[in-house]
Amino acid sequence: MNWKNRLILFLHKMWKKVLPSRKSQRSNPKCLIISTTALGDSLWGTPVVRHFKEIFPQSSLWVLTSNLGKEVFDGNPNVDVVKVYRGIPKLFLLLLKESFDWVVIFHASQRPAIALSGFLRASRVVGTKGLCKGLEPLFTDLVDNKWKVHEIERRLSLINVFLDKPIKNYSMELFFGKEEHLQVEKILEKKSLSIDCKKIIFHPGAKEVFRCWPTQRYVELYKLIQLHTDMPVIITGTKSEAHLGKEIQQQVPQVVSLMGELSVKELAKLIEKSTVFISGDTGPMHLAFAVK
Repeated sequence: MNWKNRLILFLHKMWKKVLPSRKSQRSNPKCLIISTTALGDSLWGTPVVRHFKEIFPQSSLWVLTSNLGKEVFDGNPNVDVVKVYRGIPKLFLLLLKESFDWVVIFHASQRPAIALSGFLRASRVVGTKGLCKGLEPLFTDLVDNKWKVHEIERRLSLINVFLDKPIKNYSMELFFGKEEHLQVEKILEKKSLSIDCKKIIFHPGAKEVFRCWPTQRYVELYKLIQLHTDMPVIITGTKSEAHLGKEIQQQVPQVVSLMGELSVKELAKLIEKSTVFISGDTGPMHLAFAVK
């Protein structure tokens, strides 16, 4: 065991002597879900939070997540409060005051986020064996990590610790406000495009380079598409991926670049309003599945 874990577990032992875990008696529990990693990880959690609210409709459900995750969970009617994982001392005091009955870690790569779960005095702290960075003693319930099971199923198994009921719908979901539609409409109008026209999206970038299809392939694909349809092709991505869009535009200047112009939800709205979406990155592909 490394020194970080030794220190965390020692502090936790001392903490529990002073402030032991609460004994939950509420029929409508207050639950904190921790999901602080990538876009796809957050989207995988959406069918499970929906299922949780179906089982415990009067419960209070909080989600602690990343900036990307906030865009996924904001506006979700199954989530009562969304908090971004940052400013740990202030965040810890805020969460401690909320007196959570249950804390469930869907997925967290940050050791402090995992450690945080054990100091909130919740009566039950639920995680997955082998995904706790060696901090398993902080948890009251550990679920087996079945490697051949989809990540939605793994998250569901964490919720089933409380009440094992079959899930009705595995579909991921994203909820839009009017602002996303209006913003995408405005951006497309500047490019002389209608939000309702048929269109194809290329999303060439990815967090990991090995997921990126070579830009020359997109050029070749564009030329092939033009043999069969005159639908406009739009390139999307982050500002840091803008060079990929430029590489494509240098050879096929007809494509429309929206690199760095869209938020996560605006990208999702554009995908929803498009005919075809092509990408090698899993996060945007999960967005496409969520709004299909």
